[in-house]
Amino acid sequence: AENFGYIFIDNYLPDGLGITYIERIRHRFPETKLIMITAHDTSGERQQAEKNGADDFISKPFSKEMILQSLERASSGT
Repeated sequence: AENFGYIFIDNYLPDGLGITYIERIRHRFPETKLIMITAHDTSGERQQAEKNGADDFISKPFSKEMILQSLERASSGT
């Protein structure tokens, strides 16, 4: 199986909510850092993404700096 260092997943996908795919992705790629992105940032979505196994969560619109900070947080576990 191919390994990825990071996966960015949007929460609102044409075939459902990305938040529901986190556990499947985590199971298939346990070492991969998973970052949820969404335009609908709520504390409930953040909590659910974390509960499901996301390493970080960022809102749209985002900048290059926000992505780099998210990668750093996901890598350090903070």
